[in-house]
Amino acid sequence: MARIAVSIDGVTLVAISCDGFDVVSVGIGGTRVDQEFATVHVSSSRYPGNGESTYLIWTEEVLSPGQTVTVTFAEAGPTLGTGKTIDELHPGGAGSEESNTEVDFKLSPAVMQELRAKPKVRSSWRFALCGPDDSRHKSQTTDAEHGFGFNVLWNVHRPDRASFSLHSYDLDSLEQRTPMRDHVRGKLEYGKAVELVVAD
Repeated sequence: MARIAVSIDGVTLVAISCDGFDVVSVGIGGTRVDQEFATVHVSSSRYPGNGESTYLIWTEEVLSPGQTVTVTFAEAGPTLGTGKTIDELHPGGAGSEESNTEVDFKLSPAVMQELRAKPKVRSSWRFALCGPDDSRHKSQTTDAEHGFGFNVLWNVHRPDRASFSLHSYDLDSLEQRTPMRDHVRGKLEYGKAVELVVAD
């Protein structure tokens, strides 16, 4: 079964066998109001036809400007790390009943007003992405954009490939739930990797 490995500056954080999961996701993101420059989040999910869903977090790391994140997709290989539930990561916090409840992610006018009022701690991000075919892509966010996201997504319906995308967005598109601005999209096949450097 497929394997996804994530490293920062050449040091492997996790290597996950996709066997037994429906979705494995790698996300990098940040906003102009967060104190952290950007964060790296790796998770896996299982959605059985009849039974309780499982959501595991494998790592949550703060990214510094100029660090290189590499996501490698392989047909097999050694694993590293252990996924944990929200209850395991935050004992005494949100219980399993709450964490398994579907959440409405629609942002209310009050939340949007609060976001717009928050002081900005940075002006932009710059991206340098190396694709699985060694293609190079450079871009950056605009003055009006609030945040960015980079995602690598594997799902059990297409087990021999993973998709990746880099996008940015402003608060209007977030509020109106309109499409974000794509910087690059692509696919990972076995034996390939995608590399992203985020700078300020």
